[in-house]
Amino acid sequence: GGVMLLDRDGTVVRWNGCSERLYGWSSAEALGQEVHSLLKTRFPDPIATIETKLHGGGHWEGELQQTRSDGALLWIRSHWTMRDNTADSLQLQINTDITTEKTAERVLRQSGGRNRRFEDEDLTGNLIIHADGTIVTCNSAFVRAFGFQSTEEALAANFTSLLRNRRDWIEIFEEVRKHGAVERHDLEMRQPRGEPVYVAARFVGAFSETGELGDLQVFLFNDTKRKRLEQQLIQAQKMEGLGTLAGGIAHDFNNILAII
Repeated sequence: GGVMLLDRDGTVVRWNGCSERLYGWSSAEALGQEVHSLLKTRFPDPIATIETKLHGGGHWEGELQQTRSDGALLWIRSHWTMRDNTADSLQLQINTDITTEKTAERVLRQSGGRNRRFEDEDLTGNLIIHADGTIVTCNSAFVRAFGFQSTEEALAANFTSLLRNRRDWIEIFEEVRKHGAVERHDLEMRQPRGEPVYVAARFVGAFSETGELGDLQVFLFNDTKRKRLEQQLIQAQKMEGLGTLAGGIAHDFNNILAII
């Protein structure tokens, strides 16, 4: 986790490499800064209560929210230790990013509040996949959209095999790795038996403490019905155009015959 050393006033005197990766500020930028102003810390309890525990018992541990240099909000499990209570005492903080866990907890709470009918009628396929495309979990809308017979069958598939080609996955993965999330408003996918599935997709990355992309949250809005209607309309317009062209040619041919 991110390790930092603070003086009694909360000013940063040491800032390790993990802190740089976790928060986005280099050591040179963080040194000399008041840490909670820099990170816009949101405390679970009044700061006076936390400091009383810290100075009284020499340590405090809890969860808090802090902000990265790019504005992203992080959930942090933080452990503070103070060796003594003198004016020259230093405070050691060890911080671990638990944003992914907190997000998962929130999703579970929200999904737990839905009734079964609403869940079954949901048009958005939600799933979590590993970086290699392995499907960790998925909802019933995803199972239905891709023609699987059961959730177990869906979990046995690899997400990359449902894309139109390998290049799509490479592009999506690289965009998420660079930007954290990516929107694909018109993505063509395939059921295992080859039937096309048209989706509006959102991919959100979950990164390790070292900045490596691990799991991805995937949200797929099934747009297949609208896309097929659009294709049918285009085909009908083409046929109407051909009919008009054929009628015009026949009319011109009859005029030529009449002249002859």
